[in-house]
Amino acid sequence: MPAGEQYKICRDGEASSACVRGAEDEVPWQALIDVLVDLDLEYELERAALSRSSLGATLKARLLIRLKEQYRIRRQPYMQQLAAL
Repeated sequence: MPAGEQYKICRDGEASSACVRGAEDEVPWQALIDVLVDLDLEYELERAALSRSSLGATLKARLLIRLKEQYRIRRQPYMQQLAAL
């Protein structure tokens, strides 16, 4: 295997030659993963801050549901792109 290349997990039916990807393929993967990590961290920080707030339990619950839905919506396109790669 040439330097800079790495193995990837093969899916059923993939030719063995399709199981090797070059280092240049790493950039899109890494960029998507970086964005997802940032979104995850931001969500966790906001969730923790909301949980610590002095708001009433009912309002907190509604806001946590809204926060989780916004997180899911923001994350979805990146997960789709990652799945496409």
